Amino acid sequence: MADPRSSRSAAAAAAEKSLTGKNSDRDPATLTALRGPSPQRSSFADNLSATSTLVAPDIKLLGPKGHDGRRRHGRRSLGTSLRRLTLPCLGSSEQTHMQAVAAPRDRETIKILLLGPSNSGKSTLYNQMRLLYTKDEFQRRKLGWRAAILENLLGHVQAVYQEGKTRGWPFSRVVKRSLRELSDLKDRIYRWWELVELPAEALAPLRNLRDSESWRRALQTYSLTDTSVDAFYFMDILERLFDGKYAPSTQDVLNTRLKTTGIVETAVDVGGDLRYRVFDLGGARAERKKWIHAFDSVDVVVFHAPLGSFNERVDEGAEASQLDEALELFASIANLKWFTRTLIVLNFTKSDCLRRKLAAGVKVFTTKQQTLPDTWPDKSETVANVSAIYADKFLRAAPETAENVVVTFADANDVLQAARLWDLVEAKVRERVVPFRNELSQSLVV
Repeated sequence: MADPRSSRSAAAAAAEKSLTGKNSDRDPATLTALRGPSPQRSSFADNLSATSTLVAPDIKLLGPKGHDGRRRHGRRSLGTSLRRLTLPCLGSSEQTHMQAVAAPRDRETIKILLLGPSNSGKSTLYNQMRLLYTKDEFQRRKLGWRAAILENLLGHVQAVYQEGKTRGWPFSRVVKRSLRELSDLKDRIYRWWELVELPAEALAPLRNLRDSESWRRALQTYSLTDTSVDAFYFMDILERLFDGKYAPSTQDVLNTRLKTTGIVETAVDVGGDLRYRVFDLGGARAERKKWIHAFDSVDVVVFHAPLGSFNERVDEGAEASQLDEALELFASIANLKWFTRTLIVLNFTKSDCLRRKLAAGVKVFTTKQQTLPDTWPDKSETVANVSAIYADKFLRAAPETAENVVVTFADANDVLQAARLWDLVEAKVRERVVPFRNELSQSLVV
């Protein structure tokens, strides 16, 4: 029998290479962190099977069980906060649900839900899917993003200024004057939605901000606590934004945040005999009560958890971080009986933000909610170690559906990673969902 320690070490090396782009033999601490479980508590290494498949430089498939084959339990450790976020179940029996799955319908149409908290990258991955499968339509709609792009830029400028006032950041006179000139523009942004050109009067104050050293320092500090919009990206392309012939590029659209409200549905032909019905569901707390209406006969759930948002609060002002909110929400979703036989793709986003924050000296495990497991061997805060710890936490939170969970790492703004993620979804659909549906349908034929 193969030594399980060697299997875990090989898998750890692949995970380190996939997350950081370097060989793990150059980083002994990472191997130490992933080398083996304690007798009392399993580690993330338990879930790295020797046959795990590396599907992309930043995407790692992870097994749902430990090397001993037992399911991991840990839902009770989430406490009462889990019950607060648990979604209602309509009480359908498993038999009723299975009959709904096998009911007469287009058996090649796959229903996919994109779930996760606000600012986790759901809508960006949704746009990436449209870019991949409906490229012509996506290209035709890009012009409509011009006002949203400017609104993102101006809104983020205002947010940075308000944060600076609260924390006493020193702003130069040029910055203060430019902010006053911009204060009225945001209120009129939606009047420009159908205009061919962006308003020229906004360019000069924005350029003054960009060229101000005090403003760039403020942006740098703010970006360590808010990753919702990449203000540096839009500041660096100001001249192109205000060009009379400006047309948003694909990357411009992917870097733009447009809050999803309600349920957005689209149908795409994947190719061959497969067709997707994809539902992008708003992630804000007020929007989640609508999710139940989309839970019927779901084939795939793609759940997004923002790794880089470990120190960012949810929009509703709660004390929990966005990543902790994602953990509680995932536990609520994954343990519903509706999804006991549903393929769940747990995708961790914003690894690039995590890397940037760690490089700037921001600590991850500093609060009661964000603590290192007592038995975790490596206490260092590297991208690979933090990613492994949180993947382990999420898998423990889904004991009822752990065998159906596939873990990946793909940043929403990265076109290549997103394309590989959707390729992975298609491969798993063909491998698991379609055969299961056909088998179930045949078993219910009288």
